[in-house]
Amino acid sequence: YASFDDTPEYIERVCVPAIKHCLTISKRLAMTPGNRCMWVYPRPADVGVWHNPCSTNRGKWGFSHVNAFIYFYGRDPLNVGRGMKPNSVSGLCDSVDDIDHPCPKPLLFMRWLVGRASLDGETILDPFMGSGTTGVACMNLGRKFIGIEIERKYFDIACERIDNAQRQARLFA
Repeated sequence: YASFDDTPEYIERVCVPAIKHCLTISKRLAMTPGNRCMWVYPRPADVGVWHNPCSTNRGKWGFSHVNAFIYFYGRDPLNVGRGMKPNSVSGLCDSVDDIDHPCPKPLLFMRWLVGRASLDGETILDPFMGSGTTGVACMNLGRKFIGIEIERKYFDIACERIDNAQRQARLFA
C-alpha cells in the first residue's frame, strides 16, 4: 500500500482497468470495492453487503466501517434451478492481528465469498492479492488460485500464507 492512494483518480487509473480486463476473461467476478470510491467501478449485475461488526479498515476520520459492499458481475453460479442463495452476509470475522497488512480481509469472510461466487474446480484470480487471504480461502476450498500483488512485502507475506494453507490442506487430504 506504499503506492496505493484511495482516491477516485487512482481507482479509475489503476483498479478499474484491471477489473474491466478481468471481466473480459472470466464468467463472473466478485469484489469488495471499498466504500469511499465504490461509485467509480463498473456497474455490477448485483450488489451484496458484508455487515462486518469487527471491521479491519479504518476511515479517514478514524471510524471502522461496518457495512462493506460486495459487487457481483456475471451470472450467479449457484442459482441453477435450486433457488436463490443469499448474496449478503453478517459477521464472519476472525482475527487478523497477526497479518502485517493495513487492511487484511478475514479468512472466514473470504471463504464465504469464494464459495459463494465460484464452483468446485474453478480458478480464482485476485489481481490485488494483498496478504493472500483469497488464496488461503481457495486452498481451504480446493480451488485453484492465481494472485497478483505489486508490493513485494505483501507478495512475500501472501506466498507464505498460501504455502502454509496448501501444506495444511495436503495434511488433511
